[in-house]
Amino acid sequence: MAVAVSLPLFGCFATVSELKKEESSRKALEAEFSQFKREQRERVAKLEDHYKGDVVRLKAELAKTRAELARSSSALKELKGTVQQGQGGVAEMFTTMQKLQENFQKSLGQVDELQQTIKDVLQKQPEQEKKYQEIQKRYEELLRNQKMLAEQAIPAKLFARARDAYKAEKHDEAMKDFQKFTQNFGSHPLADNAFLYIGDIHRKRKEISAALIAYNTIIKKYPNESEVPRALLRLGLLSYQEGQCQAGRRYFLQLSRYRRQEPKLAEDGKRFYRGYKRFCKRRE
Repeated sequence: MAVAVSLPLFGCFATVSELKKEESSRKALEAEFSQFKREQRERVAKLEDHYKGDVVRLKAELAKTRAELARSSSALKELKGTVQQGQGGVAEMFTTMQKLQENFQKSLGQVDELQQTIKDVLQKQPEQEKKYQEIQKRYEELLRNQKMLAEQAIPAKLFARARDAYKAEKHDEAMKDFQKFTQNFGSHPLADNAFLYIGDIHRKRKEISAALIAYNTIIKKYPNESEVPRALLRLGLLSYQEGQCQAGRRYFLQLSRYRRQEPKLAEDGKRFYRGYKRFCKRRE
């Protein structure tokens, strides 16, 4: 003869954990955005230092080139004066003058090139800053959309509607919305809660196999989530109800290990594990 187990196991347990998960989601998004802003500030600072260093270096090169240009110009004038006075070998002076003129033209080209490079570097800095500002703006927009989805729109609103239907015992409506939630938002923090409700609705309909599948989904797919202990308790009790005493004991043994997270449920698991002869429908 089966011993009736009259514990309030299948009511609405998820409210506190749901609120905690929603708060955790919001904090995670805010932390992610704060980290992004810090990284962007660091990147801009490094970029500014990089460009400042380039400008200083290029200006030093420009000053050096201008000095060389001035020396070439002076030497060229001096040589022209010497030629006019008829001093030195004509061929040698002609060669020297030609070389000085080439150096002079080269130096002029370098000055133009360095000036253009400095101009380009200075122009790039605001372009890069503008680029990072655009990235930050897009990220802020994305964050707003994520918050809207997480706090107001699809998942949270859908879950709340399904839970309200469950509380009103509109099980068909609740089942439809909970299933839609798990299909579309399987990685949402409330997904394990949704599967718990799905299992409870199946259990209320006496659809034991389907209920076991829903509870086992929590154990397998969401092993670190808050509804695991409650899923283990339900699995153990349903197994006892179906006469699967060894399977039930395994679930209760697992549950007994949640002493820190769920001390009361862990104690229940230990009690059902030890008292299987009294609680299980039949011995295997």
